[in-house]
Amino acid sequence: MTDNIAQKWAVYESNVQQYRVISVTVQSFFLAVGSIWFSQAATPKALLIALFFFGVGHILYVWMPIVFARIRIVDYYKGQLDLSAEQREQLAKRCTEDQFRSDAKMRNEVVAEFFSAKLQTTVRSTRFKLDVIVPCSYAVIWAFMLYFKFAP
Repeated sequence: MTDNIAQKWAVYESNVQQYRVISVTVQSFFLAVGSIWFSQAATPKALLIALFFFGVGHILYVWMPIVFARIRIVDYYKGQLDLSAEQREQLAKRCTEDQFRSDAKMRNEVVAEFFSAKLQTTVRSTRFKLDVIVPCSYAVIWAFMLYFKFAP
């Protein structure tokens, strides 16, 4: 059973890394196109505004929600690595992977009861840098591009 849990943890951790890579690639593409279009005087304003909303929308509605949901699932399995078979059974009866991902109250109870201090917070230091600062930095770039294009 431990091997199965470790395998699920490794797969989900790898998926999180891939989602980050894909999102950075998408943002890089959007920003490359955006920087070209924003530098052209003849580009219609509606097109620039649409591109801005696609770029920021990707960050807010695709990148961050998917990565944070997957991080919670990673923690669900990471927390089980040191549990006994009996504790894993109790956990499975108490909380599924989906419940842990979507229900903050349940997640906090499970972390306190089963995972102790190991996983007190989902957004630890490295995750904060990669999953908050990086996407927010892209959003700031988008905001600056839009502001300097349309500022008086």
